[in-house]
Amino acid sequence: MRVIRIAMHTVAGLFALGAGFLFLGGLWLIVLGGSWFYAVAGCLLGYVSYSLIKQHVHAFSTAIVLLIFSVIWALLEVGLDYWQFVPRVSLFLGVACVVTLFYAQLRTHDGMQGGRKMRTPASIVLFGIAFVGIGAGFYPHASVVSKGVLTAEGASSANPPLEHAVNQDWPQYGLSARGTRYSELAEIERSNVTDLQVAWEFKTGDVPTAEAAFQGTPIKIGDMLYVCTPYSKVMAVDAETGVERWRFDPQVVSKEWQRCRGLASHSAPDESVTGNVDGNADALCKTRIVLTTLDARLFTLDARSGEACPGFGEHGYVDLLKGLSERAKDSYFPTSAPLVAGDVIVTGARMQDWASGGEPSGVVRGWDIKSGRLVWAWDPAAPKRGHPLPEGETYADETPNFWGTASYDSELGLIYVPTGNQTPDFWGADRLPSSETYNASVVAIDVKTGIDRWHYRTVNHDLHDYDVAAQPILHDLVMGNGESTPVVIVLTKMGQIFVLDRRNGRPVLPVESRAVSVEGAPVGQHPSAVQPYSRASLDYGPLTEKSMWGITALDQLYCRIQFKRMHWKGDFTPISTQKTIMYPGYYGGINWGGGAVDVSSGLLVVNDIRIAHWPIYQA
Repeated sequence: MRVIRIAMHTVAGLFALGAGFLFLGGLWLIVLGGSWFYAVAGCLLGYVSYSLIKQHVHAFSTAIVLLIFSVIWALLEVGLDYWQFVPRVSLFLGVACVVTLFYAQLRTHDGMQGGRKMRTPASIVLFGIAFVGIGAGFYPHASVVSKGVLTAEGASSANPPLEHAVNQDWPQYGLSARGTRYSELAEIERSNVTDLQVAWEFKTGDVPTAEAAFQGTPIKIGDMLYVCTPYSKVMAVDAETGVERWRFDPQVVSKEWQRCRGLASHSAPDESVTGNVDGNADALCKTRIVLTTLDARLFTLDARSGEACPGFGEHGYVDLLKGLSERAKDSYFPTSAPLVAGDVIVTGARMQDWASGGEPSGVVRGWDIKSGRLVWAWDPAAPKRGHPLPEGETYADETPNFWGTASYDSELGLIYVPTGNQTPDFWGADRLPSSETYNASVVAIDVKTGIDRWHYRTVNHDLHDYDVAAQPILHDLVMGNGESTPVVIVLTKMGQIFVLDRRNGRPVLPVESRAVSVEGAPVGQHPSAVQPYSRASLDYGPLTEKSMWGITALDQLYCRIQFKRMHWKGDFTPISTQKTIMYPGYYGGINWGGGAVDVSSGLLVVNDIRIAHWPIYQA
C-alpha cells in the first residue's frame, strides 16, 4: 500500500509540473493573442494532481473532463485530421489512463473508497482507445484529397496513346533533354512491384560526410549504367550484374558542398543511343559521357573505356573558370547535371549565393560537344550579345546564376534555363537591372546564337532564395480540339507550377498578381507588394498558430508560443530584425529534385518539401 501511495504522489508531482507548464505557457500564449485552451487545461491538470495527492475521486472525474474538453477543442480546431488530432488529445488520454490505475485507492468526501468494478471497465475503454489510436498511426492518412483534375481551358486531361518505339534507355539526367523523367517501360507495374528483390549492390567507395552527399541520378545506355560521386568520379557499371567496367577520377581538389547530381551523354548520328556501347566501334568517343566537376572543369569521356576524349578542350577538359572573375575559383561549383542540346553542352554552376555580394557572373555557356570550343555565352548583363567575350575579358559579376539543369526543344531550337538571383540572396537594396529582370526565371535561349527569345519571372524582386532550381519539363498539352500546345512546366520553391507556351512564354494556365505584405522590411529592401500566383500552385493553406505541431500538447504549446513571437505576414513575408518565418523555406516547395510527367496521361508528379525557416536580418 505504501508503494502505491509513493507511486501516486510521484505521478501527481509529474502532473503538477505539466500543469504548471501548461498554465504559465498558456497565459503567455493568451498575451500573444493565441489560444486559451492550454491555460484552462493547465488548471484542470493541476486539480487532477492535487486530487491525487489527497487521494480523492475527483482526480478521476476531472481527468475525464479534461480528456473530453481536449477532444472537443481538437475537433473544433482540426476536425478528424489524424496527425493534427492525436497530439492535441494524447497527453490527456494518457493522464486519464494513469489515473484510472489508481481508482481503487481514491476516496469520496464521505470516505468511500473507489471500487475495482469501476476501474476495470474504465481501464478497458481508455486503454482500448489508446491502443486503437496508436495502431491507426501505422496506416496512411491522406493530408490532401484530390478535388478534381486541373486542366487548361479547352484542354484534355489525357494525351492520345503513344505510337512509337519505347526507349529502353535513360541517356540524360531527366531521361531526355525534355526532362520528363517518365519511362514508358511497363514490365514493372502495380501487380508485381511488391515482388521486386535486390539484384545487386554497387559501392562507389566515396564515403558521405557533412559536406559530401550522394545525390546522383545514374544514366543508362545499352547494358551500362553511368554514375558520378560527390567527388566528381565517374563509374561505369554493368546494368545486369553490378560489376564495375571502368572508373574515371578527375582528381578534384576537395571543396565545400561536394555534389554531383548527374551526367549527360551524346551519341554521334551514326550510332544509336539505344545501342550497346560495348560494340566494336572503330572510333573513340562515338558515345560520350559528359561530366562537370566540382572544381569547374568540363570533360567528355568515351562511354566504352572511360578515357577522356582527345581533342576536347585543353589537356582533355575545358576550364570553366575562364572568363570569370578571380573570386570564382573559391565559389563556383558545378553540382547539377549538364545539358546536351544537339551538339552543344550547356553549363552553369552553384555559387555561395547566401553569403555576400561580389560573386562571379551567372553566365550560361554553350560548348561544342566535340572540340569543347565556347560557341556562345548568354550573359544576363548583356542578354542580346550572344557571342563569347574576347580572350582575357570577364563577364560581369553579380548576375543571376543557373545552377540546376536546363531542358531543350530540338524542334524550336530553344534551351530552357532556370535561374537564381543576384547575391546575396536575402539582400536586395542594390540589385542590378539585369537581376531584377532575370531573377528566379525561366529563360528561353536560342541554341545556335545564345540570345534569349523570351523569359518569364516567377518571383518579383526575390529576397527569399526562391531560385528556380528544378529542371523545366517540356510537355505537349492536348487541347479539346485535338491540337496540342507545346508547354514548359516551371516548378518553383514557392510550390508554384507555371505552365507556359514554350514558343513565347505566355501562361497556358492562368497566372494572377496577388498583393503580399511588405510589413517589417528593413530600410532599403524595397520588397515587391505583388507576386505572381499560378492557378496550378500547390495549396499550402494559411500558416497559423493551429499549424504548429508537436507530439504532445506540451511541445505543441511551446511551438505555438514561438510562432506567435515571430514575424509572419503570409507568403513572401520580408525578413526583418525580428525572427521571421519563411514558408515554404528555400529548400522547397519544389527544389532541384523537380518533377515527372506521365506523357500518356498528362499526370504531373512532384516532390513537395515543406520546411519552415527563420532567418534573422542583422544590420
